Amino acid sequence: MSYLPNEKSKPPGRFSIFREPSRDKKRNDEAKELIPFFLRFDQLVELDDVAFGVHPPDFIFTLAADSIGVELTTFNPAVFIKGGNRRREDFREWQSQTKANPQPVNTFEWGTFTLRESVASLKTQFKGKCDKVKRWNPEFSRKWLLLQLSQGSPFADLTGELKATPGHEEELHDHQRKVLFEVSAILAEPNPFDYVIIFAGVSLIAFPREGKNPLKLPSPRWDQIARGALIDDSHLDWTSTISHEVRTGGFNDPTG
Repeated sequence: MSYLPNEKSKPPGRFSIFREPSRDKKRNDEAKELIPFFLRFDQLVELDDVAFGVHPPDFIFTLAADSIGVELTTFNPAVFIKGGNRRREDFREWQSQTKANPQPVNTFEWGTFTLRESVASLKTQFKGKCDKVKRWNPEFSRKWLLLQLSQGSPFADLTGELKATPGHEEELHDHQRKVLFEVSAILAEPNPFDYVIIFAGVSLIAFPREGKNPLKLPSPRWDQIARGALIDDSHLDWTSTISHEVRTGGFNDPTG
């Protein structure tokens, strides 16, 4: 999805996280990664401010008279042992090499994963974030979880980034419905978050708790979820090779 400014568009620089940076570089980097999200979200709901949280939560969104505790995490394509996805270290090295010696097309491959592996990873990450809420200080009456598709994340199906091979469009659509069903089933389990929002760049899709969507954010179509429930489980063994591509001399989305 491309970003087109409109009358509701406002610069994210107005938020406290940019006016009053943290002493922690990692937290400032996380704030910068949210800029595409803010550009799109502001066209849907106008936030009054965004500040760093006590950690946890990562951020505090101010909306009207409410303070919302917000946790941010990046999807992993599979469950990794302690230390996380080691390929991220390789990715940072690749970025440095690409910057120093750019080619017309520069591609980094994160690896090949099955949908089953990615679904298992989502379950693990989501449970961890739900448990972490117990350590939030202070407590918040409203809580959101932002799940970012970036740096080797799976589920590009959810943001419409995949393109079908000619003649296989319906097959891809079935797989996208299967992904939507599996993700929705996990995020529909009892949890403390009013909203779970999945985003990639300026594209976002919201999973409101119990289907209640007072902010009217873009959310999955229930008929598509229902159709996904009927798709054969063989799709869980489909594999996806996740890669990141940079083309020099033109625009590239750095959040991919």
